[in-house]
Amino acid sequence: MRVKTIHLIHHSHLDVGYTELPGKILHRHIGFIRQALRIAQNHADFKWVVDTFWPLEEFLHQASALEKERLATAIRQGQIDVSANYLNFTENLGYSALRNVTQRSVEFGSSIGVDFKHAMTADINGHSLAFAQALADRGIQYLFSCIHTHHGMFPLFRCQTPFYWELPQGEQILVWNGEHYFLGNSLGLMPQAAYLRPQRYLVNDDFQVGEDELTIAERRLPRYLDHLESSGYPYDFVPLMVSGLITDNAPPNVQILSLIKKWNQKHGDKVRLVLLNLSDFFQRLDQEAASIPVYRGVWPDWWSDGFLGDPAGVRIFRMAQRHYHRFEKLARHHPEIQQAPLTEVVQLLALYAEHTFGHSDTLTYPSHWMVHATAIHKQHYAVNAMECIETITDQALEQLGARPYTSERSVRYELLNPHDHEYAGLATLYLENIDLDLFELHQGLNVMDCDSGAVLPHQQRSSTRGQELCISVVLAPGERQKLELVPVSQDAAVSFLTSSPIRGVDRVEDISINHSLSIEENCLNTPWVHIAWSQKQGIHTWKDLKNDLDLLRTDRKHAAFTPIYERSPCTDTREERRQIGRNRKRENVQRSVGLWQAVLGSEVGEVFAKVVLAYQLPGTESCVIELVAYRDRPQVDVTLLVHKTSCKDAENLYLSMPFGLPDRHELWLDTSVHPFRPWKDQIPGSLTDFFTVHEGVALCSENYGIAVATRDSGVMQLGDLQHKPRILAGMPALEHETGHLYAWLMTNYWETNFPVNLAGFHQFQYSVMWGEAYQDPKVALQQCQDVNEGIYCYLI
Repeated sequence: MRVKTIHLIHHSHLDVGYTELPGKILHRHIGFIRQALRIAQNHADFKWVVDTFWPLEEFLHQASALEKERLATAIRQGQIDVSANYLNFTENLGYSALRNVTQRSVEFGSSIGVDFKHAMTADINGHSLAFAQALADRGIQYLFSCIHTHHGMFPLFRCQTPFYWELPQGEQILVWNGEHYFLGNSLGLMPQAAYLRPQRYLVNDDFQVGEDELTIAERRLPRYLDHLESSGYPYDFVPLMVSGLITDNAPPNVQILSLIKKWNQKHGDKVRLVLLNLSDFFQRLDQEAASIPVYRGVWPDWWSDGFLGDPAGVRIFRMAQRHYHRFEKLARHHPEIQQAPLTEVVQLLALYAEHTFGHSDTLTYPSHWMVHATAIHKQHYAVNAMECIETITDQALEQLGARPYTSERSVRYELLNPHDHEYAGLATLYLENIDLDLFELHQGLNVMDCDSGAVLPHQQRSSTRGQELCISVVLAPGERQKLELVPVSQDAAVSFLTSSPIRGVDRVEDISINHSLSIEENCLNTPWVHIAWSQKQGIHTWKDLKNDLDLLRTDRKHAAFTPIYERSPCTDTREERRQIGRNRKRENVQRSVGLWQAVLGSEVGEVFAKVVLAYQLPGTESCVIELVAYRDRPQVDVTLLVHKTSCKDAENLYLSMPFGLPDRHELWLDTSVHPFRPWKDQIPGSLTDFFTVHEGVALCSENYGIAVATRDSGVMQLGDLQHKPRILAGMPALEHETGHLYAWLMTNYWETNFPVNLAGFHQFQYSVMWGEAYQDPKVALQQCQDVNEGIYCYLI
């Protein structure tokens, strides 16, 4: 069908930190709202969309009563429209925070008598299920998505098409799967469109510098409409986003009204331009509801890999978000707590999870102060969120009996399970170095249950400014348990003779009398698992001893928890990286597989056995894998400690996780609301290479499962690592892919705003668990969440 009406939707795209410092960008967007209000007062036909709610929320904090009333009037009259989306998010933000920030826009609408039913996103190449669920749960029925195919792609194998996105519980959101948010500008439909570089970004034709916008539109718009018609576009209307300038963080532009008038006077009998808001557009789209298809599944975001340029910030963000979730559970169990509002925590988490990863010229000017300032500012959101939730938690725990930090020292603790189910796992008692002096005259300490008087097995490990005492506990929902550190009795601590059945006169204890935990040169054993490694193969055996079951794939490409480093040499820093496209690496990629070199250390205690394996890996000064296997349960904690060197070439760092089961099984990933099966539970045409997970992954068969908790980094690569044409969901070729699993830890391939320098000391921790209980993916992923969140432990 030939398009007869162009629906122009005028908005200002928000990129926090992409063009300026975040505070300056916020100030500008608040100014844009004031500009739009002035324009609307003088032009009744002017319409403009606030595309994210955050600037409007901040405007309301500053605005006068008169400005607030003018804003409410303009919204009611449809001159200013408001997207219920708080920010343009990646998939890192969890459901609880998303629900919170979405509620803010809905409540504002209610306060002025407007029922917000729609949201828009721009510069986003996918959306999490948590985001969609938060929209649906707050009554948002429509989503306008402006896809940016730079290193990304639209779903459904085409754009400018609607679909109903059906969520796991049956709710549906009507989505317009749209074009780039500057396409209207590129087609000449906004004054001041004639800039050379941006005009050739989205459209490739004989554009001439100096042409006026109407001339550009007269040439380009018919060509675009021909393209729609030839591709089978079914409607006689089409929406196009336009911005006041062809740049991010652009102001509103009243001159669009005169351009629309000129076009319609000259060409309106054939194709008419109409300035609409989102509400107007979706009212028109609703008339086509009967012909709109329904799709169910996840819609992975192509740009969620941006956070892999900031592994330290991501680790702090994930910890802060996890502590926020744990505190919500504590507050539900203890409504008597007088707590500070969590609004600031949510705000900081949301700002870190916003889709902009740094300044637009991060790669071109990596030493510029602005590049450094925006990167530090981004990290501050995560750090401040962590500090904020920790302060709120401390205040709440003191109300429950936690001891304030005073000069009177205590070694009595209380454990508290905030979960609504039984917790079985590790608890850590932190003991400052100054408190170790309380036991210096004794031969060690014991952990005693205050109620029963029983001494609990424990094991010490070093920590910042102190020691952690690790114990295994089982606590009912909401249960609290009191513990005390007591000196080891003199009779038990001192032996008259220096030698014993496990120790010689040299005081070295290297005789094993307890075979349940043991470490040898090339293997580790517990009652639950046998793990073996070699220089040629790395970790080649991971055997469930209870079920006599090998948990590693026989067709694996790399050994378990082997680090893999990729380097794509680049000379022209921007152009060569632009040509990377959707591969995340160049064809000339140099791939290095970590080689196990030696055992750096080992420890066997009452709670766990620990071994430290050194690897040789290019791109690093040091690379170490720590394995901690527990005595009382089938669980191994794996930590990668890497000292990354600096390199300006495009880099990637992966960690192999080749787990598998002999029986037919399926891979499940966590989204913070509903688990899903990659490659199966996806919208057609969506990304299949990597996925953002919150708590972990699970491999589940009919009667067995493996769970891997992903604590510090949440991007999982699925498939081999080769540079090749990418395969999207629904393509027949996907059936022939093998689905090898990797954790994707770092990258800096992007030519604009990814952090360039990955150098530094980084840590990535995972927990592997297995057994019959994990055949249910919900149980397996719940266990991942429990391991990641832990319980509360505080001094009393």
